[in-house]
Amino acid sequence: MLNSKQISIFVIFCLLLAAVSNIYALDLGKLKVHFLAGEYKRAIEEGEKIFANSEYSADMDELYYFLGLSYIQDGNYLRAWDIFEIIINEFPDSKFKEEAILGLGDTFFLRGDFAKAKISYEKLIAENPESKLKEEAKQRLKQVESKAYYTVQVGAFSDMANAKKLKRKLIESDYPAYMEEAEIDGIKTYRVRVGRSMKREDIVSLKERLFQEGYPTKIYPQ
Repeated sequence: MLNSKQISIFVIFCLLLAAVSNIYALDLGKLKVHFLAGEYKRAIEEGEKIFANSEYSADMDELYYFLGLSYIQDGNYLRAWDIFEIIINEFPDSKFKEEAILGLGDTFFLRGDFAKAKISYEKLIAENPESKLKEEAKQRLKQVESKAYYTVQVGAFSDMANAKKLKRKLIESDYPAYMEEAEIDGIKTYRVRVGRSMKREDIVSLKERLFQEGYPTKIYPQ
């Protein structure tokens, strides 16, 4: 049986534990307040403070979700991607799982990786046919389809012969060059372009190679 001193110590311990729990709950509340106010860096700071305490686990999926959204808004898409993956893989029964799949697709979309974005949006629709986010995912898919590819433009000419000459030169150098015709204000332009990919990083790499070889380059969506 506990004596009076032991009881007092136990009561103090319980009060301290309750106080600590309230602090963490308040921190999560602050994160939400900052997020809703558009103060994404401050929201991230609050969330990372909670992460610093390895003992805290309550509402962790909710914490991850708001942190992921905050990182998206702050432009750190890689960190957001990592966080949404954690929700999907480590919290399979989370009430934020559908939101995490949508968020994951958004991180790919904003990084220009439309192929992976498409996979995420289609996964949400296929695995959750009754999802409240289904229509949002469909809208995202339309955006993906309208910006599905990137290419590198190397030149634009009013003279078709000059465009064909450049195209031939690029092909002889093993570049997948092609020509497109456009008309602006009644004036025809012949554009010489190279490559076509859903992965922006591939096109960026191609652009840099062409630039190093002395070609004027610019990336365009298709």
